[in-house]
Amino acid sequence: MIGLQEAVLEPNGSGGMSLKRLASATGLRVVSGPTFACGNGHFGNVLLFAGKVLRSDRLDLSVGSREPRCAIDVTIECSGVPIRVIVTHLGLRAFERKRQIKALLESVAHDRDEFLVLMGDFNLWFPASRSLGKLAARFGKAPVLRTFPTRVPLFQLDRIWVHPKEALQNLQVHKTPRSRVASDHLPIKGFVQWNGRH
Repeated sequence: MIGLQEAVLEPNGSGGMSLKRLASATGLRVVSGPTFACGNGHFGNVLLFAGKVLRSDRLDLSVGSREPRCAIDVTIECSGVPIRVIVTHLGLRAFERKRQIKALLESVAHDRDEFLVLMGDFNLWFPASRSLGKLAARFGKAPVLRTFPTRVPLFQLDRIWVHPKEALQNLQVHKTPRSRVASDHLPIKGFVQWNGRH
């Protein structure tokens, strides 16, 4: 599974990526989560994965007049196991994130037994923030991985949580020459194990 934020997606890929080209290049299925219109296409989140889509929704996390935000909320079947995957990109202001995190937690409140992956750019600049504490109370404490800015990573803006938390193994920052120029954030990657499979 790969979660992308701030992706520019256009039908023909002239000014950004096309879903068809992205699927072809990776060999993965693609679900997009438009945040707002951009040129011929849209700007937002993307989930790439191997498996079958069982359910696909878009959670609107926009707050007032601030930049629109959303989350992709997809249940996929992978090796016979249903996995709920949420990919998001939260706002820049604390009051936005507070409301967005409340909405995310409400969306998973009744699914305590569900296998769940939550990932994205949470824009949580301070390790002791209350919003981070609320996420940790639900999913467990996320490892500290510095991902921003790319040249000298100081801040832990990007995170992956998995429920059950012991299923997430070997989380690390992906540092390569290409990853350093592909974005202003370094990507993070982890291995998720379920039923003895990765």
